[in-house]
Amino acid sequence: YNPDYNRSWTEVTDQRCQDLRASHWHKPWVVFWSGGIDSTVIVAAIIRNLPRAELDNITIACNAVSIWENPQFYFDHIKPNFKVVNSKEIFLGNSNNQDAYLINSDPADQLFGCLGGYLDTLHQNPKLLHTNIINNKDCAIDFFTNIADKKFAEWYYHVLVTNANSAGVPATTLYDLMWWSGFNNAWASVKLGCLTQGKRAQLKNAKHYIDEFINWFDSNDYQLWSMNRNNVAEQLGSNPSEVKLAAKKYIYSVDKNKYYFKFKTKMPSIDMINRKWVDHWCCIDDHWNLLNLNDHQDQIISMLPDHLV
Repeated sequence: YNPDYNRSWTEVTDQRCQDLRASHWHKPWVVFWSGGIDSTVIVAAIIRNLPRAELDNITIACNAVSIWENPQFYFDHIKPNFKVVNSKEIFLGNSNNQDAYLINSDPADQLFGCLGGYLDTLHQNPKLLHTNIINNKDCAIDFFTNIADKKFAEWYYHVLVTNANSAGVPATTLYDLMWWSGFNNAWASVKLGCLTQGKRAQLKNAKHYIDEFINWFDSNDYQLWSMNRNNVAEQLGSNPSEVKLAAKKYIYSVDKNKYYFKFKTKMPSIDMINRKWVDHWCCIDDHWNLLNLNDHQDQIISMLPDHLV
């Protein structure tokens, strides 16, 4: 955590594209585009930062639902500039056979504090959203009782506040606390989530896959931007259509689509993954072996730190 970090979302995103261009250009890129805000930021960054001639090295993986979600961007900026493939073909394929870097838009939700439908609940009560939970911890505990019993809510509040304080990150409002819950507790599982998709769930060793899979928003600069509590207005906005406002402004710099900017909200990307493919792996050991609860429960439990057992 760096309290003096002040780079903007635009600066961080432009730099991320330029850094990946410098370090990962020796193989083609396959960019997953759902039509949503996060994946559209990636394509917008590529358009902003790479010359037209270099776009031949990039394929956009999407499907009909992606186009339905953001048709103007597809027809104005993707179809004329990139090769396009059906994203289901990539998800169903074995990553070992992909001679390309696969780029997706995780863990963007964790940067913005998007935790399912709870942001909608908070937006309905802005006063609650910005309540100082250090002075009024009952407010946070009562909020957690919407999803758990009182005993768990009290424990979870204590864990979140103690954990944030140990990292030096200010967590003074209910939104700060909810953001920290997703940012710190869910980052790794979201980053590694694609290991459960399609035939990749059958992999016995994760090393090759992790080497070739790029989570665009997994960088120190994005994390530092997210931790700067001066950026809350551009993370959260004042209503549901302003969630991820910094990202929407960045997209608008490319597509000038006033409708998308004003009305696009965060929504789940549907029809991209069939959840029946998910294998219940839980962790990766020091040798990059995938361990799942069905086959390796005892080994997983033996690896957990004492306070989790």
